[in-house]
Amino acid sequence: MCRAGGSFLWTAAGFYAEEALKMAVAGLTDEAVSQTTREAFAVTLADLAAAAQQSNGALAAALEAEKKPAKRQQLEKTASSMFQAAMVQPFVDAAVQGSVCTSRALAPLYQDVCTAVALGWSHYASKLTAAGPAAA
Repeated sequence: MCRAGGSFLWTAAGFYAEEALKMAVAGLTDEAVSQTTREAFAVTLADLAAAAQQSNGALAAALEAEKKPAKRQQLEKTASSMFQAAMVQPFVDAAVQGSVCTSRALAPLYQDVCTAVALGWSHYASKLTAAGPAAA
């Protein structure tokens, strides 16, 4: 859905983007999911970050269509913080948890999370490369 521009993400002042972000971040560290599913969550985070770029026409249209100043401000805040929340924070969290984890049972989980997030970063970089200089 994000790859198609994610126009629905930006309705309701970005509520759906925030909810998608929460679900994907929670899925990264869910012990019950497979590594393939964890990697899919990481790719979803990368797609969310890419959908929040100012060059995204769906986001620009949603900002233009929003007439209520408070909702427009919330939407701008959600979009501008998406890269940090979707790409940077999960990576930092996984790296820190993996390095300070004293539980032998949880250490492999955070290694898997770091691997998945690295895949997400690769996906994000490939999206930027494919989009060209306008997306950067």
